Amino acid sequence: MLFAIVAAAQAAELTPALALPSAVALEAGGGQAALGAVVSGGATPVASVTLRGAVGITDRLAVSGALREPWGGLLLGLRYNVVETDGFRLAPYAFATVDDDLVTFAPSEARLALAAGVGVALEGGGESFRYDLSLPLVASNVDPLASPLRVPFAGATLGVSVRVASRHVVRVGVESTFAPGITWRYARERWYLQATGAYSLVQIAPVAHAEVGLRF
Repeated sequence: MLFAIVAAAQAAELTPALALPSAVALEAGGGQAALGAVVSGGATPVASVTLRGAVGITDRLAVSGALREPWGGLLLGLRYNVVETDGFRLAPYAFATVDDDLVTFAPSEARLALAAGVGVALEGGGESFRYDLSLPLVASNVDPLASPLRVPFAGATLGVSVRVASRHVVRVGVESTFAPGITWRYARERWYLQATGAYSLVQIAPVAHAEVGLRF
């Protein structure tokens, strides 16, 4: 019984960022997959379907992906935990996107067909309290001839997660587009439910996301 509760707790702490790579622990062959929906408010509300997941290639190397359609696109990430302890993990990562609205959650007519970049993620804390950060540092620009690189800080996510019960976790933080928000997650041994509500200071609009996921 105790083992089941611990397994559920670990599932509740996976991939806190909705699109960017994370430094949370993933065993080789283990991972997470989730199906959800996101709604961006404002004068013209936009609803999209989301699909995201992560798989450990080794105990330190992992691949991740996130798909949001329409108004989103595809993001693929590759991270390596250069520091891997129970209390602190640090992972540089590379990512590639097709239409980076997925990173910023900001629908726009100026669409980015293809881009790539690098960033850094960290995660750590104790059994009941965890913190996380995923920070994209630099990426290719929309017009590489006029300005080859950009700094996509608006895509960064950071937060603090607190276990309020054996299967319930609440995360308070900032999502992409400088959106302060709160996430609730209920995790069983092999599946979980998650809901996030935030307000984007870039879009000047509320954002809501919900998903159901599997842990394997």
